[in-house]
Amino acid sequence: KAGLTFFRDTDCLLRCSTNEKCTGYVMGETWCETYYHEYVTGDGRDQYTCHEKEGDWKKDEEDKDDDDNEEEEDEVLYTTSVGACRTEDGGKAGLTFFRDTDCLLRCMHWLCHG
Repeated sequence: KAGLTFFRDTDCLLRCSTNEKCTGYVMGETWCETYYHEYVTGDGRDQYTCHEKEGDWKKDEEDKDDDDNEEEEDEVLYTTSVGACRTEDGGKAGLTFFRDTDCLLRCMHWLCHG
């Protein structure tokens, strides 16, 4: 699942920490976004903070099977950078903005994740 998902709550730290495919998140006062792109970093806007997941979150399935035998779960750590999360090349990690109310219809016809 590439791109980002917008939520009208502030539970993205928990969502990202418990989802191995999540690579980062941004928190607003009453909203948040999770990101599912290989690399994300802040875009420099000082009103946001990009929380980027640290560590080996891109484990192979074989490695994951080996880890299933471990009793202790690793703590998920994040680094931060200034700005909303974006891909390294400045892309918006799959975000497409429309100035209308047809998103549900578009999502039904496209490969869409939120």
